Amino acid sequence: MEEVERGRFSVDAQGRIWRHVLFNQPVEAQRAEYRKESGYLRVLWYHGRCYGVRARNAVWRYFYGPVPEDATIVHKNGVRGDNRPENLEASFPTQKRPPHYRMNARQVEALRRAYHAGGVTQEQLAERYGISQSYVSAIVRGELRAEVEGPTSEDNRSKLTPQDAREIRERYAAGGVTYAGLAEQYPVTMIEIGHVVNGTVFADAGGPIRGASDR
Repeated sequence: MEEVERGRFSVDAQGRIWRHVLFNQPVEAQRAEYRKESGYLRVLWYHGRCYGVRARNAVWRYFYGPVPEDATIVHKNGVRGDNRPENLEASFPTQKRPPHYRMNARQVEALRRAYHAGGVTQEQLAERYGISQSYVSAIVRGELRAEVEGPTSEDNRSKLTPQDAREIRERYAAGGVTYAGLAEQYPVTMIEIGHVVNGTVFADAGGPIRGASDR
C-alpha cells in the first residue's frame, strides 16, 4: 500500500493498520480498518477520490511483498479479522499453485536450514524437494516464501546496526524524508525501513518509534 510509504498509514507487528493523515491533515494515530459484514477488515482512504484495500492484503504486502499471482490471502486460524502476519498465508487454486507453494512451511524452513548449515548444494536441494534450482535460490535468499521462518542468505536486518535504526527513526520523525528516500541511503528495502520506524525491529535501539505513545 503506497499510502504507508507516504506516511499516511503505518502497520504494527500485530498486523493492525493505523491512520495518521485524514483529509490531508495529520491526526493522532487511530485504527484505520472497518469490519465488513463478512468479518473481513478493509481500509478506505481519500486522495482525490475514494480508494479501498483488503486489510489482509495490505498487511501481507507490508511484511512479505506483493501478493503472489492467482493467490488469495487467507487466515490460518479461520478468524477473518486476525491479520497478524504469522496468521496469513497464500492460498491457490490447485491447478494454479506454483511449485514453491506446493511445499509446506515446514519443508521451506527445513530447506533454508539445510542450506544455511552447509554441505548441500542448491541443485541437490532442488532434486530433494522437486523444484527448480532457481526456486531454491530465491527461497534461501528470502525472495520467495518470505512468510516462512528459517535463515536466509541475505537477511536485510543484519545490514543495519542499532545506531542506523536510531538515526532512521530520528530522521523520519524530523520530517522531510520518505521511506523511499531512507531506503536509498541505507542497505535495506522500504518495507524494512517501515519496520524500523514502527519498532517492529530494533525495538531497543532508541529513537522515536512511530505511534508508540498512541498504542
